[in-house]
Amino acid sequence: MTDEGNGSQGPDTGARRLCAALSSDRPGLLAEACREAGFGRLFLAVLTDGTQVVIAPSGIEEVRLVHDLVDALTALVPDTPEPGGPPMGPALLALNVGILRVLDDGFTGAGLERARSLANDAAVRAAVGEHLGADGEKRGGFAVVLSAGFYADLCDEGYKLQDWHPVRSSAAWFRWRDGCPDKPLSSSP
Repeated sequence: MTDEGNGSQGPDTGARRLCAALSSDRPGLLAEACREAGFGRLFLAVLTDGTQVVIAPSGIEEVRLVHDLVDALTALVPDTPEPGGPPMGPALLALNVGILRVLDDGFTGAGLERARSLANDAAVRAAVGEHLGADGEKRGGFAVVLSAGFYADLCDEGYKLQDWHPVRSSAAWFRWRDGCPDKPLSSSP
């Protein structure tokens, strides 16, 4: 088997890949965002726990993909739940980079597991809820969660990360997103 992303042979070869995992009350949201944004070449899956995941090909421009994915989700996720609809807690979009191996039926590796665990992390969800205040669990919108390693990589590369909040017990950072169209990452002057 050849992995198009890195040109390597065999299912045991690992490559660094960007992983996005979404915990949401809305099934299919991540796939819809990818479709609406015209993303090709991304591997989409729903894990057994219901977490929606996207895995990027090796070598993709990670920052650009993160920006475009956040913009696509922002366009689809309402700031507040629909009137009369069920209350929806905020969605969590977790991002991590790590080594993944290609299998016949998907991917495996610590990079994917870390993104999945951050999207479902109780401490991250509690920190987002505290940030939002008393009505936080009834809001729409979503939070972007970066693993501490990915956050450090971005800082080391000169990206200015503003309005990010640490969740030290989970080794993560988050930023609340609602309908505002600002960019989550901007490069240094």
